[in-house]
Amino acid sequence: MVSEAFRGWRAGDGVVDPAGHTMAAEEVAGAETDVLAPPTDPEVCVGFRAFGVRYGDFEALKEVQLDIRRGHITAFMGPSGCGKSTLLRSINRMNDTIPSARFTGQVYLDGEPIYVPGVNIIRLRKRVGMVFQKPNPFPASIFENVAWGARVHGLYKGHALFEHVEKCLARAGLWDEVKDKLKLNAMSLSGGQQQRLCIARALAVEPEILLMDEPCSALDPIATYRIEELMRSLVPDYTVIIVTHNIQQAARVSDYCAFFWVDENRCGRLVESGPTAQLFEAPKDERTERYLAGRMG
Repeated sequence: MVSEAFRGWRAGDGVVDPAGHTMAAEEVAGAETDVLAPPTDPEVCVGFRAFGVRYGDFEALKEVQLDIRRGHITAFMGPSGCGKSTLLRSINRMNDTIPSARFTGQVYLDGEPIYVPGVNIIRLRKRVGMVFQKPNPFPASIFENVAWGARVHGLYKGHALFEHVEKCLARAGLWDEVKDKLKLNAMSLSGGQQQRLCIARALAVEPEILLMDEPCSALDPIATYRIEELMRSLVPDYTVIIVTHNIQQAARVSDYCAFFWVDENRCGRLVESGPTAQLFEAPKDERTERYLAGRMG
């Protein structure tokens, strides 16, 4: 049965999305079915239900049904343009910043719908942190990069703030390298160090989930290895969801995988998902098998 929150989302002949746009009634046909019911497994922290994203006339992603398990690493993999990053960004509603974006279906965070009116986006993005493809430190000191979010959210101050910054830098595997350089501009760090700083910055607001959009694509193999080690060290304290084009990386770091492909209309579709070992050793779909073998994509 569809949630009361979704029922309240209807408006006139369509559905009003979070940006105030109205989607046609046919786009939500069949909404009041179990396909939109929230996850019932307490180990599922994020649930996609018939979720789709459209940018203007282009349908980027359609009818995704997927559960993300708490305290594990889940990898989204597939060729360019299959909607991996779009789906990732939907978990903290980063796609809301794109004026042409429209959404169908629902995304649940701990059983609560996030694509409904009244959701506190600031609180949502505190719970769901994000690390982007290219390191994007603030043009400020190393210390201020990490302290800023914690200070804005009123989490720590004074000596407790310094201890928190140290803890986050240590968790990101960076403390020993920067403990004597905290006043230096973060832009002076190497690319790999900047990415670990961005991870420390994300951890500083004490999120539950960490989204990582191809976090190693701009890094050399040694820096990549350190980021991968860091990802593994974060679980089970955090749920990590990573987008990657690197099949070997998905096999190395993830506990679960979701494989996406594009249909004849260039729309992203979820092909299959499951435990990483199972997906790599015995894929259920021929497209997955061919992609993992390097025969397409």
